[in-house]
Amino acid sequence: MKKLNEFFYELFDRLGQHLMHTIFVIGGILLILFLALGTVIPELNRTIYEGKIIEKYTKNHAMTTGTSHYIVVQHGQTKTTIENTDILLHAKFNSKDIHQSLREGQKVKVYTVGFDFPQFGVHPNLYRIDKQP
Repeated sequence: MKKLNEFFYELFDRLGQHLMHTIFVIGGILLILFLALGTVIPELNRTIYEGKIIEKYTKNHAMTTGTSHYIVVQHGQTKTTIENTDILLHAKFNSKDIHQSLREGQKVKVYTVGFDFPQFGVHPNLYRIDKQP
């Protein structure tokens, strides 16, 4: 009986170490994928919108991310909402200044990254804007 107990103790001790290593590796991979979803994957979808600003507004998400700035650009018959928040990878930390310099009715060329899924509250984020005369 004693040998049987020792056998099970060693078996579970080895399995426990392998299981903990496996969980650690899987957790590390999931962390890398999570960071990639938020930073690298939006960079794969770059779009340029050329049109007129028909609306600009600010939303305050005090409990989560703070203040977000938005503009609505009409290009052709289509209206697109574009988010204007800071982007670490583009070293863009002046989204508030950019938003204050824009005015409704102004013609612009907006360079964005990210995807446009308004039904989920996801909008492309501008990283550069050229004001046209």
